[in-house]
Amino acid sequence: MEIKVVDKLEELQEYAEAWDTLVQQSSHCLPMQSHAWLSCYFRHRMEPGEQWQCWLLFDAQQLIGVLPLVSLNRMSMLGKRKLLRLPEDEQTTISVDIVSAPGREQEVFKYLAGYLQQQHGGWRELNMPRVPENSATIAALPELRGSLHCLCEQRSLGSYLPTDSDFANYRAGLSPNLRSNLRKAANRLAHIDEFEYECLTGEHASPKHLARFLEVESASWKGDTGTTIVANADHNAFYHSLIQALWQRGWLEWHFLTIKERTIAAYLAIRCGTSLVLWKVGYDATYANCSPAALLLERIVARAFEDPHCLELNAITHAAWLDRWNMLQRRYYHVIWYPNDTLALLTGWAQWWLHYRFRNVPALRSAVRGIRQQLSHMRKRVEPFLNKDA
Repeated sequence: MEIKVVDKLEELQEYAEAWDTLVQQSSHCLPMQSHAWLSCYFRHRMEPGEQWQCWLLFDAQQLIGVLPLVSLNRMSMLGKRKLLRLPEDEQTTISVDIVSAPGREQEVFKYLAGYLQQQHGGWRELNMPRVPENSATIAALPELRGSLHCLCEQRSLGSYLPTDSDFANYRAGLSPNLRSNLRKAANRLAHIDEFEYECLTGEHASPKHLARFLEVESASWKGDTGTTIVANADHNAFYHSLIQALWQRGWLEWHFLTIKERTIAAYLAIRCGTSLVLWKVGYDATYANCSPAALLLERIVARAFEDPHCLELNAITHAAWLDRWNMLQRRYYHVIWYPNDTLALLTGWAQWWLHYRFRNVPALRSAVRGIRQQLSHMRKRVEPFLNKDA
């Protein structure tokens, strides 16, 4: 086996199809782990001072593993620190993970860990901010702890719904209150005019429909708070690139609820393997009393149950309103790796270990906060001289 390090988008494109095929075959298929997604991240979401590279692991010229990395050098009182992380930002990209060929996860992770430890000295920390509990990475942690030091803690929850049973039985299991609210919302909307559910997949899920989605998103509360996609030029550019890439892969789905030829609710969804990922939602606040987003979700759920190729609806994140739909919860973990290096262990691993171990002790938490503030003040005074010397 051998690793090829790629840091140019043009060169990375050569491996796009093989990479995305691995993602589709993975046990926890998530589109954010794909070349289609991360190539857009590398193009639009890198911060000043950051650099990206992808480690591609081959066995006899066959791609069997991918580790996408973002690196940043920071100066501290103890010298230069090279920090590594998987790509992530809360607005566009979460839950990126190591990609590996099915059945070869342990082999891939051990090889990558050895390469990380032996070939790339000087790094102090590798952050994997949000890894799902069903990831092969979590399963491999006991085996990898011998070569690298690791911390792993639950960070958040995500909601998902298995769709491999009967929709009628599922709907009957929803609370009477939710079923009643859906019926009343549909009646209120029907009194205005006939409404229609529209699902666009494959070639029909053209990127031109992004304009419809952005329009209805801007008509929601997000438009009032300035948190829409179009309100941020960087986010807007990212999503235009992403939608084009997902459509070319055949993964893109649009779900619309319309009335009088006006879109009043919309979901941006991605088909990845046997999962349908519900990524973004928007609705027209003018029709808020008709609950258009809930009516649209009901139809998406019904369609997913009827589709033999869809086994799961994945909402990625967790919100209280999703619990009403009897969605299950999936744990997501923050995983941090440290090399077998004394300085890295003292400046990184020990700090995080103490944080995790004693964060619920009020007196210690207060003391640690005070120490961190003092260290921050010292760093601000010293960093200009360190950066000048560097």
